[in-house]
Amino acid sequence: MENLTPASVPNGETEVATFGISNVTDVLAGGATSLQNAENDIAAIVLAADASAYTIMAMPSSDTTYSEDIVFWGSGIVNYSDVVQNLVAQADPGSVPRQSGAIWFVNSASAGSNVAITNQGSGASGTDGGWTRFGLQFADTPNAGNATFINEGGLVSGTEFGGTTDLFSYSTAEAATFINQPGVVDGAAAGHTLL
Repeated sequence: MENLTPASVPNGETEVATFGISNVTDVLAGGATSLQNAENDIAAIVLAADASAYTIMAMPSSDTTYSEDIVFWGSGIVNYSDVVQNLVAQADPGSVPRQSGAIWFVNSASAGSNVAITNQGSGASGTDGGWTRFGLQFADTPNAGNATFINEGGLVSGTEFGGTTDLFSYSTAEAATFINQPGVVDGAAAGHTLL
């Protein structure tokens, strides 16, 4: 892959993806297959000083039960560039009910700085928006760093939750900014942050 060093797709709790300058700046997490989550495990994403502005997306699943996850097990997001790097937990657009994308920070992973994470609001009644979660095990100590979290409201009436950021276990908000937007129409769930 043109924008990764090394030029292969990392997927493992100790693997690191390093991004530099590239014309290919939209990165999609792998898809869920039947009867399992598409868990894209990674220790860290490192954005080099010359990195382009990337948008890294956890896509909605084609399945109604299993989600597509990006899971940070190590240091999390390390941004050495001067540009804001974007991660998006995409929500169900509304055509067929399905699980929204998810971003996890576990162990002591950090969302870093100069990073914006958008948890989209769902477009399908009875479904949740995209979400970001800090902490998996009780002893986890991840942190939100100096990142900005945008939790969008649902797009249609009857959504269960808008975009969501949850801080569990011993996670901390650090100096992060959390923006919770209202539902777009009456009866649509608002975005929210749970501490």
